[in-house]
Amino acid sequence: MLTEDSSYELSHFKGGLPPVFPIMLPKNQILPAVTYQVIGGDRRYSLDAQAHLQKKTIQISCIAKTYQECKLMQDSITEILNGYHSEKIQLITFESELDQYEQDTKTYRTNLTFTLTGVV
Repeated sequence: MLTEDSSYELSHFKGGLPPVFPIMLPKNQILPAVTYQVIGGDRRYSLDAQAHLQKKTIQISCIAKTYQECKLMQDSITEILNGYHSEKIQLITFESELDQYEQDTKTYRTNLTFTLTGVV
């Protein structure tokens, strides 16, 4: 749902689109970059036992060499996705954020959590 309906929207990222990858960064990936993964969800069933509505919790991680760059990506992604809707996605809502510094790689990471509600 996320990649099909909203990936073109990320091209409006200020300063150009950082590369976006599912789950993890490729080895030796140049930063900044973004990863995403599904971390939860459920389906709502109708009386005919068909799943017509589903909710997914998505974590989007902004990864950069500086904290400022990380926060700029966060602001742009949140602005694009919060409240987004389309034919298949009824609504995307911003739920939470968590800032981290990874000592091993000397990189900053902001994990954003969004809830997507959409039609199957």
